[in-house]
Amino acid sequence: MPMITIPNELRDFALWLNPGNLRAFNKLEVIQLGLKLVKTKSSKISPQVQSKLSEGLLDDDKSLGIFALRLYFYQIFHLHAFSLDLRRSHFCYANFWIYESEKLGYQFSQSFISGLKNTYKSYYLNQTQGMEESLEQLKLFAPTWNTDQKKALLNLFLEHFKAGADRPIYFKISDMLESFGNIFFYIKDNGGKVPSEFALLGIYLASLYLTLEATGQDYDVKEAFLFSTGLSPNNL
Repeated sequence: MPMITIPNELRDFALWLNPGNLRAFNKLEVIQLGLKLVKTKSSKISPQVQSKLSEGLLDDDKSLGIFALRLYFYQIFHLHAFSLDLRRSHFCYANFWIYESEKLGYQFSQSFISGLKNTYKSYYLNQTQGMEESLEQLKLFAPTWNTDQKKALLNLFLEHFKAGADRPIYFKISDMLESFGNIFFYIKDNGGKVPSEFALLGIYLASLYLTLEATGQDYDVKEAFLFSTGLSPNNL
């Protein structure tokens, strides 16, 4: 198989798009999505939304991380297409936090984004009730899997969340790579394939992890989730 060349715009994410992870995907689909990603721009987020997402925040590293977390959830729950690039260079402070990036724009399929929303809701709102159904909606279960195999993958996802519904957590890109590596290995080892859009979700998550880890702070993820999902774009 020919060597996969990662576009310059995605070089910071080579740690995510590593050979181990890529083995769990349909490589051709991931390459096609990656090429589309680097050519697509997204719309800017309005100052009104960014001001609201900055509510209660200051010009410091902790506030930057909270804003990035709020933005992560806001885009998933309220926007159709958005930038997957949450690296630190795209943030600045001028009376409130501002995010400026039109690069790496993508619109997830309706089924994928719905499954992702339901996964977060089941974890942060319903004490994981319904999370197994959400993972199935994301097409992470092979059709032939039995109940025990589904439960095992669910437990790997719960390990990834690191009890973030109960206490503040630190973000480390190495932890993310390890937990998703375990998830992908399990899926592949049990005859499944990871949906290609998960590779792009990983880019989105990796950019967030890189920004949060650099602050050296811990974060209340549930608080950010509740803040962002409680906003109504029509009322901003």
